Parts: sequence; C-alpha cells; structure tokens
Amino acid sequence: MTILLSFLLLLGYSNQSVNELNITVENIKDPKGQLIVAIFNSKENYLKKPFESQTIAVKHNNTSIKFKDLPQGQYSVSIIYDENNNGELDKNFFGIPTEGFGFSKKSMGTFGPPSYDDTKIELDGDVSITISLKYF
Repeated sequence: MTILLSFLLLLGYSNQSVNELNITVENIKDPKGQLIVAIFNSKENYLKKPFESQTIAVKHNNTSIKFKDLPQGQYSVSIIYDENNNGELDKNFFGIPTEGFGFSKKSMGTFGPPSYDDTKIELDGDVSITISLKYF
C-alpha cells in the first residue's frame, strides 16, 4: 500500500501543467535586425528581469515565436524591434523610442510603458496572442 501511495504521489508531481505561449508579431516595417521578446511573470521583475526571453532574426513583416513548457500563471510580454542589432530600444533626445515595440494585450502607457497589470495574460493551457508593433 505504501509503495502504491508513493507511486501515485510521484505521478501527481510529474504531471504539473506545462503550457505553450504562441506569439504572432505583426507590423514589422522593414524585415531586418532582430526582435527581442521577453516574458515576465511578476510585477517586481516586469521590464527588469525576464522570466524567459528569445532573440529572433527578422526576415518577414510578420513572425511567430513560441515559448514552451511554461508553468501555469500570469505573464506579460514585451517586444523590442531592434533594427540595428544593438540589443536595446533606441530613443531620441526626448526619450521617445525610434524603433518599434509592443506589449501583450495591445497595451500602451500614457507616458512610458504600460503597467504589468495592464499587460498580463493568464496562461492556463496553450495560449496564442498577437502583438502589433507600434512606432512613433
């Protein structure tokens, strides 16, 4: 009986829900450079320390990215269209971005990026979202 109970407990722990986040990025104005895609799983780490990230070479005006084996929870997605491959979002003298960017839930901040709460999505199973890049 003890062996059976132990086996069943092990099965329960190994069966934790893993999910996939599929992101379609639209409105890439000129297929060059790279996309820096970051996902955040907490308000404290939002736009500071990604839970996971990917850098993808841009070859088309639309592209798809997959994050696999994510635990169930809330996530926020941030994308930078790094046209010149310098690894950051370039800004002009006034701090206005000169490269494309986007966030989950099509959120935009008034003065600066939107909040974590405005961009978070619930991941409970496989989820697909579309982010259209914004430019100033």
